[in-house]
Amino acid sequence: SVSKQVEKEFNVIRDPKLLEQVDRVGARLVAVTDRKELSYRFTIVEPKEGEDQPNAFALPGGPIYATGALLKLIRSDDELAAVLGHEMGHVVAKHTVKQLQGTLGLQLLEILAAATRTTDARTSQGMDLAFTSLFMEYSQGDELQADRLGVKYTKLAGYNPSAAITFMERLRDYTFKQPNRQFS
Repeated sequence: SVSKQVEKEFNVIRDPKLLEQVDRVGARLVAVTDRKELSYRFTIVEPKEGEDQPNAFALPGGPIYATGALLKLIRSDDELAAVLGHEMGHVVAKHTVKQLQGTLGLQLLEILAAATRTTDARTSQGMDLAFTSLFMEYSQGDELQADRLGVKYTKLAGYNPSAAITFMERLRDYTFKQPNRQFS
């Protein structure tokens, strides 16, 4: 499953203070979402390999992940609500399902690898590529819809949706201060 692949790529962070904040803000957002029947689960992660980058992503059915690096940039519950609300917007609008349907190659590769018990480099690379594609950007329309839903949930949960702007400005400043990286 995709969540098992996430657990292979990331370590779960169990910082009690961060978990309390994420769970508390997340619970208020879940209470106002349009799809309360889903099993929303909020998890803080960091990559097992490579540098921890500010990021958040969601999987179909409600699992939502935020990196430790992202949480270090957040200055208030309002900003956290804006980030989590945006990711919940992707889940509610089923963008994650649509994205998975476009990358069903991952499941096919996993089935083939299990059936042939192969661990050759090409199969492994193919699975990694399919997994990575899950976290590529959504379409601009999907992002705008998730933004609208995120603002709606943030406001309904009693948080200030304009905090999204201050957080995005801080994220932009952080990103521009990072050294340029060469990708191979």
